Amino acid sequence: MVNRILIRIKVVQMLYSYLLTRSDFQVLPPVPSTATKERKYAYSLYQDLLLLILELTGRDVQPGKGVTLKPDSKFAKMALARGMFENSAVRRLMANPESHISDFDEVLPHLSYLISESPVYKDYKKFRQPSVLDDVKMVNSLLQTIFLTDKELLNCYRRNPEFTFTGLDRAVQMTVESLNQFCASTTALTTAEKDLQTSLQKAYDLYLGMFALVVNLTDLQRKVLEKSKSKYLATAEDLNPNFKFVDNELVQYLEKNPKVSEWMGDHAYGWHADPLLLRRLLDDILKSETYAAYMANNERSFVEDCEFWREILKTTVFESEALEDELERESVFWNDDLPTMSTFVLKTIRKISQDPDGDAVLNQYKDTDDERFGADLFTKAVENYDLYRSYIEDNMTSTNWEPERVAFMDVVIMVAAIAEMIAYPQIPLPVTMNEFVEIANYYSTARSGHFINGILYSVAEHLREQGIISKQ
Repeated sequence: MVNRILIRIKVVQMLYSYLLTRSDFQVLPPVPSTATKERKYAYSLYQDLLLLILELTGRDVQPGKGVTLKPDSKFAKMALARGMFENSAVRRLMANPESHISDFDEVLPHLSYLISESPVYKDYKKFRQPSVLDDVKMVNSLLQTIFLTDKELLNCYRRNPEFTFTGLDRAVQMTVESLNQFCASTTALTTAEKDLQTSLQKAYDLYLGMFALVVNLTDLQRKVLEKSKSKYLATAEDLNPNFKFVDNELVQYLEKNPKVSEWMGDHAYGWHADPLLLRRLLDDILKSETYAAYMANNERSFVEDCEFWREILKTTVFESEALEDELERESVFWNDDLPTMSTFVLKTIRKISQDPDGDAVLNQYKDTDDERFGADLFTKAVENYDLYRSYIEDNMTSTNWEPERVAFMDVVIMVAAIAEMIAYPQIPLPVTMNEFVEIANYYSTARSGHFINGILYSVAEHLREQGIISKQ
């Protein structure tokens, strides 16, 4: 039910939000040339401390020297260290000939031993799968203790004639600041991944919720009819109401469907928490021409009952401003989801009418591949964002567009499309290109679809020439 069309849309939405606020590991900007000697020393030592942390994890940070230390495996595998080592700014620090990182060579084994025996690291090792936050907390604690107080390390600091304790303290605080910023960025990524799964679950909730709404509206009308019988001056119509609407066989089918009934059980039996919405929707239904024609027809059939609700949902319920307002209050995802989910609901009712003995109410995902598709595509796009963006910019040379003038949403859509091209060889190229062009037509500018189609075609040709993809 949550098919790949919707998944692609969700991935683009979450990718756009995440990339707008993403902050990879960042080296703090250099101090101005007019800064004091102490500030300049602090910044120089700050750069060395970043490299020293990496060297203590077993990374080769001194060109041509090779790895000089084999640390504890837990320390070596820190996600923090991977993020730092892969950062282009940190790579430039490694190549900086003015680095003083070699001053710390003789103290590396000593520091590695102190770290391995420190209480904070022993506590850290108890985590089966430590997060980046765990990494940062542990390293920050080491910075505030071992890196600030160890005598052998202090002797290394003093080799720089500009050394001061104030400069040392400032350098450590700058290092802590960089690590904390990276932790915040990683937390944002985790949040985005969770939000993606939440939005997909919410889409399925909306799908089942629309069937629950049909049941709730029918229940409300049944109560209205029963109450009319007890009026003091009840009319003949009150005493002998037409039960065709409340006895609708599609509603009976939905009440018995395990997916719908389970959803209603998990959600306070549907929409009863908002009786005003139910009343307004029911009033609109009762005033509709579709309802009048349905009730005037004395013939009864399951197909007719299904078709009645298809038409009512399409022309009355899904067009209701009251429903739109309620969806906006209930979930930030639902208003965007309603057009897609309403289509699924209408198709499902048609299938029910064709096979009343089957279970046409869809599962959340067709299979496990679809279930993993969104998370995998999002991860591939994030991990390879810089590379895929370079493909886009390299293939814009034949157009009149300049990279900096391209709408960011267009970039995000193309990055997601390239991620799918490369990571999913079983998906034909035309399918990928058509789906993301459609997303561009809906979510971006009027010219985006044509532009994105051209760039993606050029990128695909380049990827084939490089042997990165083989599909046509």
